[in-house]
Amino acid sequence: MAGPGRVIRDRYELRSQLGRGGMGTVWLAKDRMLGRLVALKEIALTPYGEGLAVQRVRAMREARSLARIRHPAIAEIYDVFEEGGSPWIVMVYVEGGSLDDLIGRRTLSEREIAALGRDVLAGLTAAHAAHVLHRDVKPANIVVGRDGKVVLVDFGIAQIVGESGLTSHSILLGTSEFMAPERIEGRAVGPAADLWSLGVTFFCALEGYSPFRRDNAYATVHAVCNDDLPQPRRRGPLYDVIAGLLRKDPAHRMGAAELDRRLAAIAATPPPERKRPERPVERPRSRSPQPPPVPHTASLRSAAAALAAMAPGAAGQALDAMAGDPSRAAGVLALLPSGQAGRWSVT
Repeated sequence: MAGPGRVIRDRYELRSQLGRGGMGTVWLAKDRMLGRLVALKEIALTPYGEGLAVQRVRAMREARSLARIRHPAIAEIYDVFEEGGSPWIVMVYVEGGSLDDLIGRRTLSEREIAALGRDVLAGLTAAHAAHVLHRDVKPANIVVGRDGKVVLVDFGIAQIVGESGLTSHSILLGTSEFMAPERIEGRAVGPAADLWSLGVTFFCALEGYSPFRRDNAYATVHAVCNDDLPQPRRRGPLYDVIAGLLRKDPAHRMGAAELDRRLAAIAATPPPERKRPERPVERPRSRSPQPPPVPHTASLRSAAAALAAMAPGAAGQALDAMAGDPSRAAGVLALLPSGQAGRWSVT
């Protein structure tokens, strides 16, 4: 049984799980030969549902699908082999997390969603040019690297156009809430089905929830085929793009060229300016009336002595000069000898 520390094919040392799903487990592994980290996908073979032979063919089809596409936004394949009865696919490792994780951590702006959406669209366009349909585009299958690199992963149910299908009519592989109506209804499927899934992915990133998810699988596929797109809490140009991608009829769905043009315009929109916090207006502090300063006693004595030596007329003029400071004048008079204090008065 695979687990951390196990060495696969005498070369790949398993480190930790990167993801796990119905189609298998993806491991972070060390390539001992080249000294690099890789993503190692172990394909889960189950004795029920599809036969083991079909599952092995499907694993090889995924490897061939990846090998046909050369694009930075598509996970590059390094090797494919079988060990312990299970197929293994060795792919490029992108350090980061899924878009699904990112949506759960914080709110994404329309500019961010449009920018990473253009990267995914470019990868899908390259896949479609190589006649490969992904068929399972969703936030969990989009890796956002720490360096900003965006990579579309998990081509486990991809279909090469022109090859016969592996799935019986009673089995519908994929994630129902992201499937296009034409897939659910068994109609012809083309690149427009992947664009529908990308539109649902955009809605999840914008609003934080899946628009057609219901309590059970039957209700979910019914909603995909019949229910209207929910109104957004954040209305903007990206919602109009989403509405164009989620038209039920693929013939009326927004195409890749128009989608890229619209996303480019949204991604180029300058971010809103942050308002600087207004500084509070400093109001002058109101000063309560202060009592007039009391003259120093020594200075009052000097003034009184000088006044006593003056003639009454000159002393009166001196007191008139003190009229602007009655407390000083009163203090001088209070210090005059009793015989002279009555000769002058302050009014």
